[in-house]
Amino acid sequence: MLDAVTYIYEQAAYSNISSAEKFAPLLTATGLQPPKVTALTTSWVEGRELFLTKLRDQTLGTPLVLDDVQWRLQMTLGSATLSKTKQMNGWYTAPLHHHHHHSPDLI
Repeated sequence: MLDAVTYIYEQAAYSNISSAEKFAPLLTATGLQPPKVTALTTSWVEGRELFLTKLRDQTLGTPLVLDDVQWRLQMTLGSATLSKTKQMNGWYTAPLHHHHHHSPDLI
């Protein structure tokens, strides 16, 4: 139930629905019963600004930022038992994180 309400409010935030007059008809069109529409609409209108602030703090919709790149290359061109061995192994990692507005920009 909580996930469903969160999803409804996230969609309302994404669609920039700010009034009960816009929100209630959309909820009614989904088949919700009038008491539930009234409860969701009232709580949305009263808590919209706080909800939007929390979404902004969670960096809703921002892309991931490359944090670092690490790599290693290992080559084997021969050994005592296999004189003409050619083997190459490599790996890299590229950890990502969400860029927060309050963190300093890295150059």
